[in-house]
Amino acid sequence: MSVEVLDKPELQTPFQIADKVLEMSDSDIPRPRKMRILMSYANHPNDRVRATALDSLALVISPELVSFYLPYLSDLSFEVRGNAITYLATDSVIAETYSEEILEAMNSMFATNCSYSEEILEAMNSLLQTSSEIAHETLLGCLSKLNRSD
Repeated sequence: MSVEVLDKPELQTPFQIADKVLEMSDSDIPRPRKMRILMSYANHPNDRVRATALDSLALVISPELVSFYLPYLSDLSFEVRGNAITYLATDSVIAETYSEEILEAMNSMFATNCSYSEEILEAMNSLLQTSSEIAHETLLGCLSKLNRSD
């Protein structure tokens, strides 16, 4: 797949763009260029495209660029925010490093009564497996809010 495919005028809907962005993670484009392209789509005005770009980027991003995901923890889209949380919480070292930021994002999602996706529950599980007592206490608070909202 070439990058030019994403610039074709017939790709007018965000869903079409998101599908092509998703395909990019499996393309033979050199990794540094692929990362730059996906990072640019992570700033797309459509939340579906942003979420898909973050999801695809997780497969190719260099570990030293993990902080790229931090601003997306406060994205207005729950899907984008959920993808950022999931990526950051998947690795226990990264989850421990950014536990306060991740937990703040999760708390804001609980506070707005968004739906709790499987990805968010997996992210919570990843955080529970860290050794951070603060993470554990905050997650227990989040779970108790979830229990009260049922």
